[in-house]
Amino acid sequence: MIVLRSFHLLRDGRDTLSSLYISPQRQDEFIKSIFADEVLLLQTCNRWELLQINSHKDIDFLPGGGLELYDYDAFLHLARVCAGLDSAIPGDTEIVHQVKQSFLLSERLGKAGPVLKNIFPKIMHISKKIRSSYRISEGYRSIAGLSAFYLMKRRTDRNIKNIAILGAGAMAAKFASYTSDMDLDISIIANRTIDKARVLAQKYNAEVLNYKELSKYICCMDVLFCATSAPHPIITKDLYEDILERLDKKLVIIDVAIPPDVDKALYSNKNVDYLDINRLARWQASIFSQRIKYKNEAEKDIKELANECYKKIKAWYKRKQISCFTGSRMDTTF
Repeated sequence: MIVLRSFHLLRDGRDTLSSLYISPQRQDEFIKSIFADEVLLLQTCNRWELLQINSHKDIDFLPGGGLELYDYDAFLHLARVCAGLDSAIPGDTEIVHQVKQSFLLSERLGKAGPVLKNIFPKIMHISKKIRSSYRISEGYRSIAGLSAFYLMKRRTDRNIKNIAILGAGAMAAKFASYTSDMDLDISIIANRTIDKARVLAQKYNAEVLNYKELSKYICCMDVLFCATSAPHPIITKDLYEDILERLDKKLVIIDVAIPPDVDKALYSNKNVDYLDINRLARWQASIFSQRIKYKNEAEKDIKELANECYKKIKAWYKRKQISCFTGSRMDTTF
């Protein structure tokens, strides 16, 4: 049996996603600990998904809420995710790479067996078909790109000149690339690991800081983009509240980290214009209404494509006589 537990930022909230967050250092251990023949963990800044094939033990640590999907419904959900139909930013293309990386991790750990290896190319096929048939990925199609586009749109009324990036991972690098393309200057890149920040900073002639030094320079910044993988807030009330209160202008903070990099107590500070993925998604919906139209059209087609592919999976099971799904639920599905 295919069993999928799904939690989404827009559906279940940021606190839920933060409570589920598994640091990159712990992901191998976590996946190995799941009592199932095959396991796939998909964790991004706006979703947390755990797929199990032939689970031998119920998972009791997950919070309430979310989605619990089985067999065809789980397969359809994965197809929608990969096609960008379930993303906070409809048409998001980064999710394809993230799904691929999740599969490769499961494969490396010996948790991607015949079922996942059969499912994976089919959801990739559906994703490609949907994206090529509908213009859902038109325009800025990632959180990093949309963040930069938001700043470009606000540049005239905000006088945006100095941008600081907190973090030096993939999201920070993509944001830096987009902002550079829009002639917005990156002034500072702050990170826990200086060497990693230096590699990114050299591309944009930016200053490199240890993240603990950022508070000394925040008064000179117009924008702070936060995208670390820290398990706790870095921009804390204790350290930053007095600094922010003394600003003579509003600081735009775009926080796409999960868990958040910014302390909740600072969201409503009078000198902070705070945006998270939820708020970016709402802003995006107001300016990319045409993309929403294409998304709605694609929703009708993807069910037919998923149903067709799922029938092939069922036929494959029967042909190969692979008993990957055991227990009472199997008989009702296959």
